[in-house]
Amino acid sequence: MAMLFYEGLGADKNLKEAFKYSALSVSNGDPINQYLLGTFYQYGSGTLVDHAKAFEYYKLAAEQGLEPAQFSLSYMYEKGLGTEESITQSIKYLKLAAKNGELRAIGNLGLKYYDGHGVEQDDAIAFQYINRAAQKGHAHSQNNLAVMYERGRGVKRDVSKAIHYLSLAAAQGNSSAKKRLEYVKNRLSKNVVVSEDKRINVEAWAYVSGLKEDKDYEKAIALFKEAAELGNVRALHNLGYIYQYREDVEPNFELAAHFYAKAAVLGLPDSQNNLAILYKRGLGVQKNKDVAISYFEQAAKSGFSESQYNLANILIKKWDKKSHRKAFDLFTEACKQKNQKACQRVKGLKRY
Repeated sequence: MAMLFYEGLGADKNLKEAFKYSALSVSNGDPINQYLLGTFYQYGSGTLVDHAKAFEYYKLAAEQGLEPAQFSLSYMYEKGLGTEESITQSIKYLKLAAKNGELRAIGNLGLKYYDGHGVEQDDAIAFQYINRAAQKGHAHSQNNLAVMYERGRGVKRDVSKAIHYLSLAAAQGNSSAKKRLEYVKNRLSKNVVVSEDKRINVEAWAYVSGLKEDKDYEKAIALFKEAAELGNVRALHNLGYIYQYREDVEPNFELAAHFYAKAAVLGLPDSQNNLAILYKRGLGVQKNKDVAISYFEQAAKSGFSESQYNLANILIKKWDKKSHRKAFDLFTEACKQKNQKACQRVKGLKRY
């Protein structure tokens, strides 16, 4: 009866009635009613939200082998809803649900291996699970499988297959697939090819910026190093940046200076500027104002506004006309590039 009101089969859909009949029937130990009651409590359908009760009924149903309940219980453990957060328990029930054929669980387990969340990262295993769910028509997994083909993770890169699976997912209304499909086709029409080192660098930055579900500096460092080995100069700079500014441990200025120096030699103005600051302050390297000025000058010549501003601040303190004129010109150039600090400084100066 509860399912009839829940689905609107032979009666008008009525969540309050569905909840009432589900609560009345749950004492008979039926796992479907237990699962339904868990759903009602989790989402506040026909009753008030109560995560503790949702967890209780999901667990009863899950222990009887009901795969949707196992999947929901996995989510409750992962998010700490109605119970103490436990990624170990979450993976346990996710694997049970996947083993019992729950497509959402199969696809989600693949993502766990893709990201290395709760399990050891493994692209090959990730591909197996995501492909399995995608072949059975799971739209979200079709979208994720397309990404794996596009990026060549766990499988040989194949843009045509990526488009195929994006199309399948988009046809089922998956909004992410629709946007991705348009993006990929647009890039192909413009014959834009993203090199592997750039792709890895972008993926690594997602672990730093929070674009991924959780920040993971160690994973980002590994990917940046991989991109750097392929010749990506920006990845060298990003390694320096992580070691200088990461939030989870104390800064390692020596390693920051090491990677900034590698990128600075290759002409990256961002790294030249940051390395100059380290030399100016004596962080990770022996304090040396002349070396700092040298790196600021290199970056400033490239038009890097922050270095123009930093160099001008050093020159303005020398008080001779030549240095003063140079500082004024640098502040002016930086201001033209919308550097607001430089704009504020140049307001109160005259060029002698």
